[in-house]
Amino acid sequence: MTNYKGDYPNLKYNAAMVNYNVSMGIVKDIMELKNPIAQDDFGYRLHTPLTRIKKIIRGHITSHGKPLVQVDIKNSQLLFSLWLLNSDNWKVSSKNHREIRSIFDNTSYNIGYIKNNNTINTITFIKSLEKRYGKGLSEHPYCKDVCNGVLYEKVIDALDQIFYFKDSWSAKKKRKKVKKILLRMLFADPDDDRHQHTVYNDANAPIWQCFAQLYPEIAELFTIIKMYDYKNLCMLLQRIEATAMLSKVCLALQKQLPEAPIFTIHDCLVTTVDHVDAVKEIMQKAISDFIGFKASVSEERWSDFCLKLPQRLQPKIAA
Repeated sequence: MTNYKGDYPNLKYNAAMVNYNVSMGIVKDIMELKNPIAQDDFGYRLHTPLTRIKKIIRGHITSHGKPLVQVDIKNSQLLFSLWLLNSDNWKVSSKNHREIRSIFDNTSYNIGYIKNNNTINTITFIKSLEKRYGKGLSEHPYCKDVCNGVLYEKVIDALDQIFYFKDSWSAKKKRKKVKKILLRMLFADPDDDRHQHTVYNDANAPIWQCFAQLYPEIAELFTIIKMYDYKNLCMLLQRIEATAMLSKVCLALQKQLPEAPIFTIHDCLVTTVDHVDAVKEIMQKAISDFIGFKASVSEERWSDFCLKLPQRLQPKIAA
């Protein structure tokens, strides 16, 4: 019997075979029209064969022979965080706010804490900010930068002032780095030794520091929400996303565009090429009505996901 312990090539082979077998199982479910669907209790996300399948395989999936297009919400996690900036959305006691109670279920949502020797809570804090920035903090720089899609660029500009990046880094590489680390910091546990080593380390610290300098009230609110359980912020954002996509967008599409095939992949919608423009319009309207801010979307054809072989592996065709 072969001992694979420490045998790196065989470990890689085994991992590849596991991925292959899992993917083929999902493909079989789709081909046989089996749709094992589950909704998790944490963020209420809907899990289907399409959410689990590898991206390069999605490129080969069609609906009744028609190519599929994925409609993505730009900066979705940051956009959904804007819902938390409206004090009305924290009123879980109202009889007409079943969805709000569902979003905050099992979370320490209205957290009391000490600030300047005074006891304050989350809702009071948001209301105090609304006096300065308007209802839902509509005039806050954070909201404006998220809606305009320039928040990461603002953080990058601040980091450039302290020469954080290497001179050789492109704008695309800088953005990818900032987005990845900033989102990890929002969802990680600052008191966990593992996260201290991998996320909250000296190399990454300037990214959060620049974010907090640009948007101090927002950084404070996120810290407060994570005060008793660091998972609270991640949980809330996923539940806001699920409510927006499943209860608002899909319901609107069912009423206004019942003939369109619609598939969800968390914060994305998938439809056929002939319905994509109408889907985008209805999707933006439903999310904007729910969040209170306009959502920007992008589209990508699933055929673009198909695995493209490197030039050296392309088959040679005789002239």
